Amino acid sequence: MSADYSFLEYSYYSAETDLMEVERQLTRLGFTCRGYHNSENTTLWTQGLCILLVRDNPEAIIPGISGIGFMASMDMIESLECEYDHSVEMYVTRDTAGLRVLFYPDTGNSSDEMLNENYTIHNLEANPKELGFTGFSGVVINGLNQRQMDFYQYLGFKFTKSGNRFNTLVSRNNRFIIKVDKQHRSSGIRGVIADCDDVFVTTSKMHLAKMNVKKLVQDTDYKSFGQHIHKIRGYNCVAVGNSNSYSIENFCVDALPGVDFTFRSRKQYLDISDELLEIYYEPTL
Repeated sequence: MSADYSFLEYSYYSAETDLMEVERQLTRLGFTCRGYHNSENTTLWTQGLCILLVRDNPEAIIPGISGIGFMASMDMIESLECEYDHSVEMYVTRDTAGLRVLFYPDTGNSSDEMLNENYTIHNLEANPKELGFTGFSGVVINGLNQRQMDFYQYLGFKFTKSGNRFNTLVSRNNRFIIKVDKQHRSSGIRGVIADCDDVFVTTSKMHLAKMNVKKLVQDTDYKSFGQHIHKIRGYNCVAVGNSNSYSIENFCVDALPGVDFTFRSRKQYLDISDELLEIYYEPTL
C-alpha cells in the first residue's frame, strides 16, 4: 500500500487572522478560488497543479499549513483508522507530531463526486495573474522524530538522506519531498517548495506584487551554469547543479501568513538542497 501526494491544507482562525488578508495574499501569489464548501468555511484555491484547501479552524491560533493531502486506497485509510471530517469532506488522521494527514479514496470517480456534492465549484476557466507555479514539490517540516519517519515510510515515502540538519523523504512516485529540520524543536510545516515555469519571471512578478522576497547572499560564481549566470545574479537567485541539471531558486518570507515559499525552476533535479535551505532558514529557525 502507498499514498500519492495531492494537495496542502492551510488553516487560519477568523477571530485571530483576517480572512480578507489571507485571500489578498493568495490572489497576489497568483492563486484563484475554485470552490466553496456548501456548509463550512472551507475554500479550494489552485494555480497550475498547486492545490490549497483553505480552512477556518478555531484551533489554528497561528495560521499556517496544517495538513498534507493524499490519494490512497480505502485499505490504507482503514488501516490508519481515519475519521471522516465533514469540514473538508475527506478522511483525516494525524502524524505522530499532530500534523493533519488528509485522504480521499482513489476509487474511480468517488473523489470528484464527493467534491461536487459538497462544494460549489466556479472560476474553472479563469487564470488571472498567475505567477507561474506549476506544482508543489516539497515541504519543510520542523522537528520530525523517528516515529514520524516510520509513519511517512508507511505511506510509501523513501528515506533517502540524513544530513547534519535535514533528513530527506521522497514520495513513491519521486514527485514530492519532505525535508525534516532536525534542529527545530517545535512541530509543524514552516515552508513549502513550489516549482515554476521560469523562476526569473516569477521573481519579477513577486516584486511587482510587493511580496517579501528575501535578499539572498550570493557567494558562488555559478560558472557551470552557462547562459543562466547573469540572470541568477541579476534576479538575486541561488542555484545548485550545473547547466545540464539544476535547481534555480528564490525565497519569499511569509508568502502567506505563517508560511514561507521557496519557488524554483529545475531541470533533471528533484532534490531540495540542504545547502540552499540553510541559506533561507537560520540554524535556530
